[in-house]
Amino acid sequence: MISPKIAIISSFFYSILIAVREKFFIPDIFPIIVLIFFHRSSILKIFKRLIKLNGFIIFVCAGIIFFHKDYHFALIIFIRSNLIILFNLLIFNNFIPFDVYRGIIPLPIPKKIKILFLFFIKFIEIFQREYNKLIEALKVRGFKPRTNLFTYKSYAYIIAILFAKILKKSKNLYDAITLRGFKGEIFSFTNEKLTMIDFSIIAVIFIQFLNIFIRELK
Repeated sequence: MISPKIAIISSFFYSILIAVREKFFIPDIFPIIVLIFFHRSSILKIFKRLIKLNGFIIFVCAGIIFFHKDYHFALIIFIRSNLIILFNLLIFNNFIPFDVYRGIIPLPIPKKIKILFLFFIKFIEIFQREYNKLIEALKVRGFKPRTNLFTYKSYAYIIAILFAKILKKSKNLYDAITLRGFKGEIFSFTNEKLTMIDFSIIAVIFIQFLNIFIRELK
């Protein structure tokens, strides 16, 4: 498995290297090829996710073509978005939310941002769990969504209940960490060693950067 720290750093640099350019070269796909090799057993599942996410990208590109008639820029947006999304899907494959937080801990960023990110991850998890419970409860009662007032009221009720539960759980979490003597920092006791895949990702992103740097000098 890729080190969370290396995954976050690689994702940041790869996304920046792709997002700021309008021309793409062969070395830009080297990091993706390396990740495909290491995740070849689950590559079909990853590409299915990519296809689903492409719905919004195609919608944006179609809007650019329809309103601005700029086919070249639409193609750039399509390629750029797919490269960044595919890379991130591959590098964060099989990660659980807390793995991402473990990768953030050793990075030189403010402590408050790390804590906010941890709470953000935790509350997305809580929100999703509570939402699934409410939807299952509606299904058990024979609820079927339709375009009528009852359906709109039901979803409004779900949203209100979710916010109420989230506020209550946030208060409980605050009380829990206060009792444990929380002083603004959470420590990780894992000591991860870099593996072959980590060094491979670092190497191919460096090659990608070197290629861009040399081309800019010409």
